[in-house]
Amino acid sequence: MIPLVSPYEVLCAGKWRAALFTTFSLSLSFFEAVPLHALRKAGAQDIGILADVVGYRASLAEAGVSDVGRTYDLVPLKVGGGCFHPKIMLLDGPDGLRATVGSGNLTFGGWGHNVEVMDLLVPAQAPDAFADLADFLEYLALYVEEGRIAVPEHPLIVGTMAEACRKAGRAGGDGRTRLIHSFDGSIATQLAAHSDALGGAEQVTIVSPFFGGVEAVQALSTALGCGRIRVAVTGKAPEFFDFAAARAVGLRAEPVRSDAFSSTALLHAKVIEVTCRRGRLLLGGSVNATRPALVTSGNVEASVLRIIDDRLTFGWSPTDARDPKEGIGGDLDPTGGPCLSARFDGGAIKGRLFERASPAGEWDARIISGAVHASLGPVSIGLDGSFEIKPGPALSIRNLIRSTQLIVARDAEEIRGWLVFDQILGAVRERGPVAEAMIRTLAGAEEPDDLAVILSFFVVNPGAFMEEDAGSPEIAGTGQRPSDRVTGTVDLSSLRPSSAFSEGLTPLGSLSGATAFERLLASMRRYVREAAPSSRVLPDASEIDDVVRSDAGGPGALPRWRIDEVVRALATFVQALPPGSADFRRHAVSLLDFILFASERSDDPEDLKAEHLRRWVGIARGAGMADGEPDVLDKAFVAVLIASVLSDPSQGGRVHSWLQAWCHGPVGSGWMEAVMPSPAGIRERRLDGEAGEDAWREAMHRTVATRTSWMVVHEIQRALAGVGPMPDLPAALKEEALILNRVASGKASPQRVIALAIRSDRPSCRCGLNLPVVGRERLREHRVSLTCCGLVLLDPVLE
Repeated sequence: MIPLVSPYEVLCAGKWRAALFTTFSLSLSFFEAVPLHALRKAGAQDIGILADVVGYRASLAEAGVSDVGRTYDLVPLKVGGGCFHPKIMLLDGPDGLRATVGSGNLTFGGWGHNVEVMDLLVPAQAPDAFADLADFLEYLALYVEEGRIAVPEHPLIVGTMAEACRKAGRAGGDGRTRLIHSFDGSIATQLAAHSDALGGAEQVTIVSPFFGGVEAVQALSTALGCGRIRVAVTGKAPEFFDFAAARAVGLRAEPVRSDAFSSTALLHAKVIEVTCRRGRLLLGGSVNATRPALVTSGNVEASVLRIIDDRLTFGWSPTDARDPKEGIGGDLDPTGGPCLSARFDGGAIKGRLFERASPAGEWDARIISGAVHASLGPVSIGLDGSFEIKPGPALSIRNLIRSTQLIVARDAEEIRGWLVFDQILGAVRERGPVAEAMIRTLAGAEEPDDLAVILSFFVVNPGAFMEEDAGSPEIAGTGQRPSDRVTGTVDLSSLRPSSAFSEGLTPLGSLSGATAFERLLASMRRYVREAAPSSRVLPDASEIDDVVRSDAGGPGALPRWRIDEVVRALATFVQALPPGSADFRRHAVSLLDFILFASERSDDPEDLKAEHLRRWVGIARGAGMADGEPDVLDKAFVAVLIASVLSDPSQGGRVHSWLQAWCHGPVGSGWMEAVMPSPAGIRERRLDGEAGEDAWREAMHRTVATRTSWMVVHEIQRALAGVGPMPDLPAALKEEALILNRVASGKASPQRVIALAIRSDRPSCRCGLNLPVVGRERLREHRVSLTCCGLVLLDPVLE
């Protein structure tokens, strides 16, 4: 009995760091829906696909493709004289190295709808096969280097996987399981050599969906020196073998059947079974019984060859032949129009046209991503189809929510291909899912599950969010107003490019000491600061445990506990810094930006924002105004306080007191104008998106016009010094007013008035006794209170 296992089950059976796929046909919508989803769950960070140019071209017409070129790589290959036909999946990670080699392409059909075969290779059981896999990948790299296989740039992670396979193959095996490939020569010739080692072939059974005539089967019979040939007849196939034509050329071929291949599904499996005098060989993989695959090695093919015993049998039995006309058809090597492949390395888009005769000349280039269309201007394409486009200092990923295609056009002709962002892939290789989540969020998707992943990262790494970009005008304290434009723009040229033929998972040397992920993280921080206030309901993500539904925030809003968790972590980070330091000032602003950004996306936006803004004001008050020109913290602090007055005008007196403490005295008119909130500012829009210029300005002036308790105490001290009249005091301070008036008029000793030198949570009388609770509350509210000894305590301290 042949054991059954699917490639999807292999993917789900371990934890993987890297994955490499090779395929002829390709469906990216299938790949993103099934294998990529499983790989993300398995922790894979470095994912690449090598596809024949035919499959690559077909993928360009698919709908629903989102992540190609951003979270996984895709490299088309053009094989001179044939096609790139192997179907290999290589997985490497904490659970070791695994490989599958089979007949199924990276499509819905290849992974479930067709009748396919697949070999699962484990290093401990088949080390020789991994040594052969290393040879295959190294040959592939060599053919690319020599130009015998055309690619726009060398295939991704080939060197890494080759090294892993080479290491696995050093254990040495018994030679019973090998990988044979067309780089070593004709598959038929190699199969004959292995057959001879077992005493020669006595019988051959062939399962193939394509034949292209009888020539390849006849050539295999000749190479093996075996006249007894059997060809499987199945229920549904693209092509049935022409037994009559075989007899006409003297080839003895018998039709046989097996329950293993009797499904009503379409046959796509490729198997050659050779019964030898001293054993049996079983070849399964990508090799059709066609001349390019089996005889001439025009194609690039790979199949697993096993020496098996009688416990593994297909149970062949005689059957009737089928009329070749009954095949459902389908081209073995379909053709199509030209296409291109392009990569953006941070400075230039470099690419190549395929299948286009005489491409040289001037073309017009543009990019398309969903509804976004952007012209890149004219491009000069060389004789070999290669080109380079300088898109300018920044190619924005903002609004490139889906994968991006590059199109070149001339006259009425258009040629398109996927645009791969090397530097973004570098960030994904470094940090995996959190980098992917940031990329999708920066592109404008803002899915709640992605935001949850990002928030979880910041809980564990609060310092990663707090670190600011060096020289940022918003943070540097120059007094410039923060950018009011809604950007969310990633300057892709600032991300470190990585080689597409990296020999390791770590991208190449850094630019300015920053890794690709660190630069992506800087873009995420800028996005949190600058993203427009959220005005839409986030989509539901029912599979994510963290994301819940709420009537307050709408379906899919982030849960309050998740945001509380991050705010606590960031606040702890800020409070550990010296309050007067530059680090404290810029990180306090980052904390505010996060509170405003996250609150809008929460399931309890207004209450959460109000609570955390109160906490933020308490943290920020310790900093005070900046020396010299007002900086971004000055402006942010004022905006938060004045926004509270806009929502509750009764807060004007308290807010004025806080501003006086911030300024260490009266609020100067020049300083007030410099920090005046503007409705165009991103923080002001997040705090109160409806207030206009006049509303902000009027609230500011009304606030500063209110009398504060500090001003009253200051006037009391002036009156006691004989400089001015004693101010009117509230009725609650009746007894204190009597004593103060007596002192001011000389009828009582000045020693009956005590002015605090420093603020204290437990102020005391001259006798040493602490003020009672009522006295402390009066001192806190009015800065004036009577002590137990009949003295008046004044609090003139601003801090």
